[in-house]
Amino acid sequence: MSTVQEIKAAIEALPDSDFREPSKAIDETEAERFDRALETAAQSGKLYSWLNKVDADIDAGRVKPLDEIINDT
Repeated sequence: MSTVQEIKAAIEALPDSDFREPSKAIDETEAERFDRALETAAQSGKLYSWLNKVDADIDAGRVKPLDEIINDT
């Protein structure tokens, strides 16, 4: 297995035509890992616990509407 430094050096050495491929592969892998983690959380009941906490935060007024956040910047 390559080290992170070796991977970075290999990416830097890529020709322009191949430069975006590692990023695309990382994005796809990250999405797959997220999907698996979400599925695991759903199966274990943790997802619903998290959603209940979010609902409680919304009900308590600890969450701003997205349009307010965007307009604050």
